[in-house]
Amino acid sequence: MGIVHHSNFLNLCEEARCSWAKDICSAKPNYLDIGILSVESCQVYHLRPASFDDLLDVHVQFRLNDMSLQFQYRFL
Repeated sequence: MGIVHHSNFLNLCEEARCSWAKDICSAKPNYLDIGILSVESCQVYHLRPASFDDLLDVHVQFRLNDMSLQFQYRFL
């Protein structure tokens, strides 16, 4: 069928970030009450394309910098 358009990887990253936030909120309900997790900037490095029939596993890592969270994603 073809390869996944590069812009769709951002949608997958957003789904992974929202899943992470949901897990954190269920474990610590008041953790994210200070505000909304909005995206300030984004950089994407495409190492190789994904095919439509590929099963992608998204790994999320984050780092707290002053008053912001920096997310890193790996597609396996």
